[in-house]
Amino acid sequence: RVSRSSLGPRHQGRQRPTRIDANLMAKPQMLIPEHPTYGYRRLQALLRYRLGISVNRKGIYRILKAKRWLVHQRTVTPRPRVQASVSRTNTSDRCEAIDFTHVDCGHDGGAHLVGVNRLH
Repeated sequence: RVSRSSLGPRHQGRQRPTRIDANLMAKPQMLIPEHPTYGYRRLQALLRYRLGISVNRKGIYRILKAKRWLVHQRTVTPRPRVQASVSRTNTSDRCEAIDFTHVDCGHDGGAHLVGVNRLH
């Protein structure tokens, strides 16, 4: 069995050309040299909250995409994990262990906490 919808020609709707406001296009163009690493969302925030221009991020994205001004994010590779190793001691009745962690302290930042355990 074959569905009847796949037998006939497919209707292709007309794509509307993207309308870009010329006045709005000049605003990101003057911000990009000052902040070349900013993405479209941050540029939209600058336009809205610093310059008082009411524009949504989709409009800014369309402008940057049409002019090929988008900043591409660098791919983040995962950090190398600690390799497991065999525990070695000088004498058979002594064992030491070490562990550390990062403790978040809220607005003040954070601290590294290191613990050393001597197991006898």
